[in-house]
Amino acid sequence: MKTHVTCLLASTFLFACSCTRTPLQIELDRLDEVIASCPIYEDRFSLEADRLRTSLHRAQGDSARWVVLDSLYRYYYHNSLDSAKLYSGKMMQEASTPGQRFVSRLGQAIILSQFGAVEQAAAIFREIDTLGVRDSALLREYYHSGIIVYTNLSRGSDSPTEISQLRQEYARYRLELLTLDTLSAYARRLKGQVQRNSGKMEEALCTFSSLMDDPDVGFNDKASTAYNIATAHEMMGDREQQKLWLARSAQYDFLAQDREYLSLYSLAMLLYEDGDLDRAARYIQTNMMDVLDGHFNTRMSNSGKAQLMIAAASLRAEHRRRMLWLGLSSVITALLLVSVAFFLRYRSLSKRLDHLNADLTDANIIKENYVFRYMALSVNYLERQDEFRHSLLQTVKEDGLPAVRQRLRSPTESYQAFKEFYRIFDETFLGIYPDFVRRVNSLLKEDCQIPEPKGKTLTTELRILAAIRIGITDSGRIATFLKCSPATVYTYRTKMRKWAVFTKEEFEERIKKI
Repeated sequence: MKTHVTCLLASTFLFACSCTRTPLQIELDRLDEVIASCPIYEDRFSLEADRLRTSLHRAQGDSARWVVLDSLYRYYYHNSLDSAKLYSGKMMQEASTPGQRFVSRLGQAIILSQFGAVEQAAAIFREIDTLGVRDSALLREYYHSGIIVYTNLSRGSDSPTEISQLRQEYARYRLELLTLDTLSAYARRLKGQVQRNSGKMEEALCTFSSLMDDPDVGFNDKASTAYNIATAHEMMGDREQQKLWLARSAQYDFLAQDREYLSLYSLAMLLYEDGDLDRAARYIQTNMMDVLDGHFNTRMSNSGKAQLMIAAASLRAEHRRRMLWLGLSSVITALLLVSVAFFLRYRSLSKRLDHLNADLTDANIIKENYVFRYMALSVNYLERQDEFRHSLLQTVKEDGLPAVRQRLRSPTESYQAFKEFYRIFDETFLGIYPDFVRRVNSLLKEDCQIPEPKGKTLTTELRILAAIRIGITDSGRIATFLKCSPATVYTYRTKMRKWAVFTKEEFEERIKKI
């Protein structure tokens, strides 16, 4: 009888817990499940890509091959910018009709704008002549391309006047497209954006909802629509609904194997502000790896709003950590000395990291990737703190306080922290500039070239050149970054200048342009 009563109470408790889960918590759990299932979606994506490549080999004639290449270009557009660029270039080579050449040129402009070469992209786009084009499908493609190119142009401009002009161009192309197309998912989404930006939130949400409920709309369009709904809720001040729809948008991004997303990054920033550090850290790490794997460099660019958001979130997180350590020190009096020592050590390392980040910001380097590297290092250090705290507690439990003091006197932890920092820096830098070593060697004499590093680890010479590439040119600052003396840096720089095929000034200027 008691057993039945216990089971009944347990079932009631579990049911009550499940009923208290909010819609946002449900969506976040679903997102975690989708991320965990990513290998399945990657395999599905690869199978479809292989099918298209097989179709390409079997295609007879330039025109037929172009059609398959166009499908491959569009298939990879949101997944791998390098692959999309490859197939876009092949489209231009295989184009055999005016319409195919027209679309191929538009693809070139879009790809260049996505790589950040917005001026070159704009020049190509403006050279495309639409006089005599009567095919509505080609015109829709043209206006769609104009929207993308001018959007990227406005993101890369610092002039308010120029940004306003570029947005007017964007709006013009959007209006032209909507006069030709009102039925496609893209056109319906543009219509919702116009309604939302005009303050007609109810109409916009109705338009977006019809897209989300349409079974014929694909994952990519649903991901973009959900992101637009999140933006609408942000404009209305509904933070909970904003996070919920960002989570849904991220789910569709992963189902579509879209690496050019903003949803997961935006969601991670909001969760980080709200104190959900574990989930935010996982999302940021996933986002960073996807952006790097897909080579979507423009997605690494962050607005001042995002930087302020991270700074504010970091201050709040640091305040919470201080309060946590103060609480622990007051409750666990036996570990007071250990807690204070660990806290001071943490503060010291945090100041070093803050100083390094400040130097990087002052030098105006790697604007596109600053946030992601900072978040990766911060999350890594948070994990190391937690691991170190648990290990100290275990040491106290098993060996007592003398063993803890002995561990704290050991320089091993600090050494490992710096070693891990340089490992992350090397991997990140080579991820952004994968051909860095090859291009450096092209500037050196043949008998002085630097061997390719094993794995993703830079030598001291290459780290010095990497620092110069990202804007740290002062030997003293490079020495601080590499934990060595300025004399050592000066010696290496002098040696490498002698190895160069150019003058010493021209050599370092060319390094900065790699």
